[in-house]
Amino acid sequence: VVIYSPRPFAAGIGHTFLAHRMNSSFPSNHATVFFTYAAVLMVFGKDRLAVAVGLLGALVAWSRIYLGIHYPLDMVGAAVVGAVSATAAVSVMRRCGRLSFMMSERLHAALTPLLVRAHVICPVPGRH
Repeated sequence: VVIYSPRPFAAGIGHTFLAHRMNSSFPSNHATVFFTYAAVLMVFGKDRLAVAVGLLGALVAWSRIYLGIHYPLDMVGAAVVGAVSATAAVSVMRRCGRLSFMMSERLHAALTPLLVRAHVICPVPGRH
């Protein structure tokens, strides 16, 4: 988490209809996944499928706001993060090839445990 943003229920705003951890709300992980998929599909010219996935992402975004666990700005952030990261990743892949991704995945796998132990990043519960 780079910037901590309390969830609406943690800030005493509105009512939550779903129990949730008190972690940061910005950006929404659920919406980021959908918007990233939509952006990748758009980059590869799969416009209709991209729109369908984007609409599903908007539905997920609305539901997370309705449930009281996200703010609307969390969803805007998710859309921006998804679009920027998808565009950057596809650009790097096109320029450097798949080898760069395989190397970055190995680097990520090696560094993540070190960063967790150093308390730079928080571990994802249930993953080892």
